[in-house]
Amino acid sequence: MRELKLSCADSTFPKLSHDGSLTVIADLGFPAVDVCSFTGYRHTPPEQVLADPDRAADVVIERLERFGLAVSDMFVILGSSFEEQAPNHPDERVREKALDDYQRFVTFARLIGSPGITVLPGAEFDGVPEGESMELAAEQLNVRAQLAGEAGLRLAFEPHFGSLAQTPAKALELIERTHDVRFALDYSHFVYQGIDQDEVDLLLPHTHHFHVRQAAPGVVQARTREGTIDFARVRDELLGMGYEGYFALEYQWEDGWLDFSRVDCIAETAEMRDLLLNKGDAS
Repeated sequence: MRELKLSCADSTFPKLSHDGSLTVIADLGFPAVDVCSFTGYRHTPPEQVLADPDRAADVVIERLERFGLAVSDMFVILGSSFEEQAPNHPDERVREKALDDYQRFVTFARLIGSPGITVLPGAEFDGVPEGESMELAAEQLNVRAQLAGEAGLRLAFEPHFGSLAQTPAKALELIERTHDVRFALDYSHFVYQGIDQDEVDLLLPHTHHFHVRQAAPGVVQARTREGTIDFARVRDELLGMGYEGYFALEYQWEDGWLDFSRVDCIAETAEMRDLLLNKGDAS
């Protein structure tokens, strides 16, 4: 069985400076960090990466070296909505802009030493047939995977609530149309919808990166000991498959979307860390 590798997303603590966030992550004992660049977030703002990927990388590298942290993944979300820069946007001009922006993030991810880059899969659009949206998303993901591969990176997408891959069946349908693309898997997006954990388990063999936070039906982010996901089982199944990636703790403070502000992210991150390390029951 492979060694358990833990990391923590720097987006977990958006009210802190990036230095502050990395301080907490290092103090919690994590050896690695998911570097996130999300529209509207203080840490590694997308506009800085887009303006000058090399300079943005230098800033992040200096911080990582100062705190002794490796990079476990680079996660990018652009736009104020899932549709705004979706890779399968029906407007070709939007797709071209999204692809150009993505290439800048590939450069950034390579420079900071990330093993891969994670993106969102795409959205559904009114008036566009579902099959057409899925085919266009697959086409664009394949282009992105090739660009990532040329830079020595692996590409993953996160099947999430509100995307065209918000159920396990749809996520598998999309992954089967892509080459060299895998999941950044987060059970909470499925469990929140009332989808049984056994259905989500089917995605594990296609997973490059794994996000960890508890959830329950109707609750996308639950306290560690109040959720319904059996993380001990998931951990053991993934490692038993030879999974070499990280288990990235991703408790997320966010105001206004799906009640993300209801938990103490520092306390729950520490609690989940201990459970995954067999200091408690991870279910």
